[in-house]
Amino acid sequence: MSWDIVLFKADRKVDLQDPQIENYLQLFDFNSAIEMHFREIEKSVDFWEIIGDGYSINYYPDNQKCTHTMVNLYGEKGLFELIQLARKHNLQIYDSGLDDFLDLEHPENNGYKNFIGYVKQIMEKEK
Repeated sequence: MSWDIVLFKADRKVDLQDPQIENYLQLFDFNSAIEMHFREIEKSVDFWEIIGDGYSINYYPDNQKCTHTMVNLYGEKGLFELIQLARKHNLQIYDSGLDDFLDLEHPENNGYKNFIGYVKQIMEKEK
C-alpha cells in the first residue's frame, strides 16, 4: 500500500481550508524538477517509477506546469529524498500519514509511523 504525498508550490504557507488558496498557489514544472533530482526513473507515457535505495516513488507526470502533484511513496527513505527536492525548489509537502504539512526543518516528525499503523489496521481487517 502506498503512502500518498502531495507536493505544493505556493508563495506562502498553504492552508487547505483557505477559500483563497488559488490566489497564492504557483505554477511549477514538477516533471523537470523530478527528472533533475532523481537518477533512476523508469518512464512510460503516463507513469514514472522512481527507484532508490530502499524506496520507490510512483509519479504520474503532467504535460504542463501545475500548482501541486501527488506521488505514491513506498519506503520512508523516499520521503527524505522528496524533502531535499522540496527544499531546493521551495515546495511544501503534505504528508497523508500525518494529515498535515511537513516541517521541512524537522522532517523526523513525519507521519510515517501513522501510515504504518494505518496499513497494519487495514491488513488486520483483511485477515
